[in-house]
Amino acid sequence: MRRSVYFAGNDTFKQHVIPFFRGAGLEETTRKKDADILYVTFGGHYGPLAHPISWYGKQNMVFHWIGSDVLRWQEGIRSKNIIKRLYYRLWRRLMLRKHRRKQLISLAVTEHLQDKLSSIGIPAEVFPITSIHEDTIRMAEEMDAGSAAKEARQGDAEAGKREAKTGKGEAERSKTGKKDRHAAASSGEAYRATDVIGYIPMDDFDFYGGPLFASLAERLPQRRFTVVVPDRREVSDEERAQFPGNVRVLPELSFEAMQQELASSRCMFRATRHDGLSLLVLEALLHEIHVLWSQPFPHTYHVDPELTAPEELAARVEHLIAMKEKNTEGKRFVIERYRTDRLQREFEKLFSGF
Repeated sequence: MRRSVYFAGNDTFKQHVIPFFRGAGLEETTRKKDADILYVTFGGHYGPLAHPISWYGKQNMVFHWIGSDVLRWQEGIRSKNIIKRLYYRLWRRLMLRKHRRKQLISLAVTEHLQDKLSSIGIPAEVFPITSIHEDTIRMAEEMDAGSAAKEARQGDAEAGKREAKTGKGEAERSKTGKKDRHAAASSGEAYRATDVIGYIPMDDFDFYGGPLFASLAERLPQRRFTVVVPDRREVSDEERAQFPGNVRVLPELSFEAMQQELASSRCMFRATRHDGLSLLVLEALLHEIHVLWSQPFPHTYHVDPELTAPEELAARVEHLIAMKEKNTEGKRFVIERYRTDRLQREFEKLFSGF
């Protein structure tokens, strides 16, 4: 008989982790009490009071730490508020008891989250949740090629308009530009419509580096910025006004639409105060674009939101925009390390005997 699993927590991560459980011979159930395993992400919202049967009974649990949940726990364990501190310490005691009884697997999506959990007395193994599978890789490659061809056609149309207005000298320059554009398209190198793309929820504007992104765009008025606001279906004029005029502001996008925006961008800027394993960063690297990130990570450029001087940050972004080389090493690293079919085998090992 197949064992069942109940999912509680972040819906975005749920859709990416379900295939792992199915591959390990588990099926999803919507009946929490009847589930063989309770799988929980974003631990800050799922304490012993939320699932008393699971915590105090024999039900097996998987606790998957993904980012700001670890930050919340660090603050809770060390809180000056004695009630809050005792609550988190009781919760940790229950967690460790289930862990000793082999009724709990605690997973962290990155090594640095594993280290932070260890610092507050919570053991965890590293297992990333990713969106990098065969279909995602194929989609990225098709979009990148399509973006290159589209930009070449758009450039031809603009050059034709300039020729009609400015005469032969400009026409000669346009022919040279056309040659460059089509060479880029044939080699798969896109003329990217956006220089810098960001991803900033309005409800967590400061946490996601919104003021820094807006300041950067203001320092580089000649550059084209795009910001996606994932927690808004419509962005108000007042919210748009937080960014300068060279920033295109987009509301929540579908997965496919977000991939298209990445395919049309030269680099990505992500300056969160705390992070886990950003799926968006992995997807950006899959599109071979250069990434500035506040979290140290292979084949990205580290930026400290608190310490990096604004002029240094602007110069670094200019350097990345001007680079002709695609981030091929970043793409190769993501496919080799985070492809889901490879991770499936690791996942099954974790659950052997659970």
